[in-house]
Amino acid sequence: MSPRIIPIPLSGDLSKAQAKGLRHADGLHDTYFEQSKLIRGAAEAKISEADRLECEGWNALMWAWATGEMRPVIDDRQANPTIDKAINRGHRPTKSIPG
Repeated sequence: MSPRIIPIPLSGDLSKAQAKGLRHADGLHDTYFEQSKLIRGAAEAKISEADRLECEGWNALMWAWATGEMRPVIDDRQANPTIDKAINRGHRPTKSIPG
């Protein structure tokens, strides 16, 4: 059995200092949390915009291939979006594929 720990009560000045420190930490937490929400929202908007551009670039390349204007050469320099990127952009599948 572990020993029982009994905290010693703080004197008036130390109790006030502890309460002040707790209020300060709570205020810092609230401030930093609000800032992180703003930055995260802006970053998610930028990522969504990048995914949109990548999907539109891929669609243009595939359109040119489908109309016979060019034969696409897929390499590492070109956009190759994943389904996750298309969904993040806002493209939703219209119906499921049977099977």
